[in-house]
Amino acid sequence: MRASRAALLAALLPLAACGGGSNAPSTAGTSANGGSVAPSSGGFFNYVFGSGAPISCPQVTKIGEAARLTRFAGSGHDVTDVLFEAAIGDINGKCSISDNAVNVQMTADFIASRGPADKSHKAVFAYFVAITDIHDKILARQQFDSSIDFPGNKTRAGIREDLQQIIPMQKSQRGDDFHIYIGFVLSHEEVAYNRAHAP
Repeated sequence: MRASRAALLAALLPLAACGGGSNAPSTAGTSANGGSVAPSSGGFFNYVFGSGAPISCPQVTKIGEAARLTRFAGSGHDVTDVLFEAAIGDINGKCSISDNAVNVQMTADFIASRGPADKSHKAVFAYFVAITDIHDKILARQQFDSSIDFPGNKTRAGIREDLQQIIPMQKSQRGDDFHIYIGFVLSHEEVAYNRAHAP
């Protein structure tokens, strides 16, 4: 199982690095800025209790090597060349089940720190959401563009993105047969930087 999950993460990281659209026409979702969502694999929701029996929900996780972003001005990689540093914070949510779909409503927090090279007072970035099935097959993926403003003299700020995924299900499937991954869209250089500066 560990080898399978490692292979899945290896498949998802190139998606983080190269961007791109969704490959799952049947899975839909929206972000706070109106984009469409997409699938991947994860580890977060287990059971959400409603008025009745426990509901089986998809798991959600941040992809470790794509949960942080350090963006530089130009080709420099000195601390004075940093435009901003960002991280994916808390992820929360709930789900509901219908006869043929699981509806996941979640929020993802993004936190950014302004770097010495920033002149725009804004951290502009993209992130992706992906969904996988129980066999770790990537069902869909979607990229969202977002930004965090640094008003006045603020050097640290954050935003909360609202996301919704409606995942079609067969009668034999449960909500926790699906997994949701979230990560920054990174350049190959940014992935390499994260690997070299892992906590």
